[in-house]
Amino acid sequence: MTNARMSALSRHLQGLDTIEAEQPKQFYSIKEDTIKKLWSSTMKYCSRLKKATIMLEDSVQDNLIKLAVLKDKCSETVTNAPQLGSDIIAHSLLPLPKVTIPQFNGDCLKWRQFYELFLETVDKQSLPSVQKMWYLKTNLSGEAGKLISHLSLTEDNYKTAWMLLQERYNNKRVLFSTLVERILNIINGFHQGSA
Repeated sequence: MTNARMSALSRHLQGLDTIEAEQPKQFYSIKEDTIKKLWSSTMKYCSRLKKATIMLEDSVQDNLIKLAVLKDKCSETVTNAPQLGSDIIAHSLLPLPKVTIPQFNGDCLKWRQFYELFLETVDKQSLPSVQKMWYLKTNLSGEAGKLISHLSLTEDNYKTAWMLLQERYNNKRVLFSTLVERILNIINGFHQGSA
């Protein structure tokens, strides 16, 4: 079933290279929705295939951007030709696919990915700190969620919560010990399986 999903997704992604320039806007919307649905269902079944999933994710993101550009061009041709100034503004506000921050559960090996995404999509944005705190709390689970569960949704608590998480998970000793523990578990599992 997973192979069928991945094959369908690959066919849709490869088919984007042969799309003719003039298609109705609905065509691009349907393609975009289909790729998003196939990607979502594929991700549920491919969590163990890390490298293949990362490569496929890059391809999905690139093609979703391509579809957004094609859809944007389509809407520009429907309306009257814009003046030069508004044309520049329209292209600077290009609708990009929504970036979702993966839930962080306290797995030290996944901290860097969560940290970078959260930093760019939430922390560096000009949002009220209480809203940043809400995003932070909703994107944490497990041990990481428990670490800041005692902090309520207030302006002042965001900096404290973000600092607590960084102190805990940006710790090289914790990362090193987690890596060693995972390697030992793999080795033990291999020895037990061959015995």
